[in-house]
Amino acid sequence: MTFRNTHQPKSINDLVFKDPNVEQTIRDYAAGKATKHLILHGPIGSGKSSAAKMIVAERCGQPFDELPNITVNGRIDKDRKDWADIERDWDLQRMVNSAGRAYTIIDEVDECSPKLRGQLDALIETDRKGTVIMTTNNLHDLPDWFCDRCAVVRVDLPGISDIEQRVQDILRAEGLPCSPAAVQTLLTNFNGSLRQMIDWVEGYVRHAAPPSVGIVASSGRIIRPSSPKVSINGTSI
Repeated sequence: MTFRNTHQPKSINDLVFKDPNVEQTIRDYAAGKATKHLILHGPIGSGKSSAAKMIVAERCGQPFDELPNITVNGRIDKDRKDWADIERDWDLQRMVNSAGRAYTIIDEVDECSPKLRGQLDALIETDRKGTVIMTTNNLHDLPDWFCDRCAVVRVDLPGISDIEQRVQDILRAEGLPCSPAAVQTLLTNFNGSLRQMIDWVEGYVRHAAPPSVGIVASSGRIIRPSSPKVSINGTSI
């Protein structure tokens, strides 16, 4: 398993948010307290898609990777003619989902054609037993009448202080305990993209002390007595 697959969010608690109000909204959806169709918008790498996946995983009671394919990408799925498959999937989900509600994720919904958006608007207006969670980097490309059907939440890029705990958790899982001060140094010049965060940390782990240093834990990972001095992106750690 790759480093990214190992450390990508597995639960709602693995997500990172800049705004605590946004975090609470995502938790409300994950707990089933909010069911209105949802549009998550904001800059690339702010964690919109991960938040959508964790909501669905929590509601379905299964790891997201073990769920049937319930994600559509408006940019990639250009040949789509209608949403009939989603309606069929919703019928199946209602039979097997203990939450009794169906879910669909549409990433980059702004890339869907105007015709498809019109059909989607009709679907979410008439079928009240499912929730569509949409993501977009370009909210301004969606018409007001479409957004009015949904809860619209802006997800901003987190700051270094917002991701410190998550980075520490990853380093500990790799057998590399790291102090808050060292994490801050490690993240110097980090641009805030959560997509790149794991790659950034992997670079640190990859350049850490060689396997001959330290002791092997039961998990097979190397546990080192202290964080090694390495250079990441020109910064000495």
